[in-house]
Amino acid sequence: MKELDFQELMVELINKKLKEKNLLRKYIARKGKAVLYELTLDENLNLNVKNHKKPTRGQSAFETDVTIFAKKLGVEVPFIILEVKDNISSHDIITYSNKAKRHKTVYPFLRYGLVAYGINFIPMRFFKHNKEIDFFLTLSKYLRDREKLSSILFELVNKEFENFERLQKILHSKEKMNFYQKIPILKDFEE
Repeated sequence: MKELDFQELMVELINKKLKEKNLLRKYIARKGKAVLYELTLDENLNLNVKNHKKPTRGQSAFETDVTIFAKKLGVEVPFIILEVKDNISSHDIITYSNKAKRHKTVYPFLRYGLVAYGINFIPMRFFKHNKEIDFFLTLSKYLRDREKLSSILFELVNKEFENFERLQKILHSKEKMNFYQKIPILKDFEE
């Protein structure tokens, strides 16, 4: 399967689950959308980005494979980016980790991950080269079972909804805290 075809399938499956769960009015998955990686000001302190609410590739924005947006006051705010590959190389990991870092300077609550549909397991080079990618999902085992694929994708999205909400609370809280923990989780959906 070609990457663009798999991206379309992902968007279709995710949006179908969002609709089933009555969440489509709050969130939507889209393919091939540009997301800002920087906001700059001119000498008069005006934003240099012409339309920062609808970013365009090449104007301080990278095009993403699949992005899930939260709908806020008529604006779609990106909160999960899924970069899709058949297989993954060290170069991909380094590149996407850098892109994740750049996007997170504009959207500090953003969750950024890789989805590889042509491999069964996360390669060790991911753990060696990754700095900013929040999650990695391999899906080769599930390509023939659309229902399982749909469930796995929605489970990932649902977990990232929770992480997004937690990050929003942290970023906007007035409370003083004295503990934070980032917890890595490894899982096999077969278990």
